[in-house]
Amino acid sequence: MEKFAPIIMCAIFVLIAYGLMKLTLKISAAATKKRILAYGRPSENAASALFCSQFGEMNVLTNKWLLCQDTRGRKLYTEIDDIIVLPSCIVCVEVKSLVGNIASDGEYMWHQSVRTRTGEMKELDFANPILQNERHVDAVKAVLEKENVPCPPIYNMVVFTSEKVAFSHEHPQIYSLADSVEYIKALSKARTLSTKQRLDIIRAINHNSPKASRARAYNERNA
Repeated sequence: MEKFAPIIMCAIFVLIAYGLMKLTLKISAAATKKRILAYGRPSENAASALFCSQFGEMNVLTNKWLLCQDTRGRKLYTEIDDIIVLPSCIVCVEVKSLVGNIASDGEYMWHQSVRTRTGEMKELDFANPILQNERHVDAVKAVLEKENVPCPPIYNMVVFTSEKVAFSHEHPQIYSLADSVEYIKALSKARTLSTKQRLDIIRAINHNSPKASRARAYNERNA
């Protein structure tokens, strides 16, 4: 038995090492996926800060939760990155920080291909953000209708914050961060809404947007 002890210990060591390696790879893959899909909140916050600096903090409603009908017809709360209330219209902004090549020809799902710093190619599917933001536009319209507030034109804008992103197809709703600011400035030149009308819109949205914790709890109960 003593003769086999070193062999047994070696086998145990190999198994432990193999297990640790698999765990490390799994954690690494999950971390890489998280980095790919979301440099997320920092990029969203930076975009919101830029919009606030350009169009006024009062006019930029950030991370608002509104009831929205999902793809299965359920009424659940959805988080809208930015709702910008301009003198002429409303802009709903969905912020994405994805990088790499985006196959954007799918109606419901898009596909991202990106090479990581280690040289590994990652492939990920994600929901079409234009359709996602169309539901956000509908959610804002529903709130204004509920509160009997006249609804101005609402624009669907998807902003990709990274310069290292390329799309297989062009979409008029997709903007870089710099181009989005210029486009919103152009929209804001027209002044068809009074200050009172804009304040009514802002109050209606704020009144119907619960805290994130309450919205998530509602979604868990009704999903």
